[in-house]
Amino acid sequence: MQNEKREMRHYAGAAGIFTLIILLLIFLSYVEIPPVNKDLFVAIVGTLVSSLGIVVYVIIGQQPDE
Repeated sequence: MQNEKREMRHYAGAAGIFTLIILLLIFLSYVEIPPVNKDLFVAIVGTLVSSLGIVVYVIIGQQPDE
């Protein structure tokens, strides 16, 4: 029972992060980034997108440790 709740929280959290990243990329495709802040935005988006591998593993039901 406790393990099922933990797995459901991981699944919901992974799906939420995936949705957040997709919405952020859609938002940034419509908004022009000022040249002053471009490096900061690129670093933040790069960091978020690099976590997509682990998020996809959790969504499809596999553990990233395997």
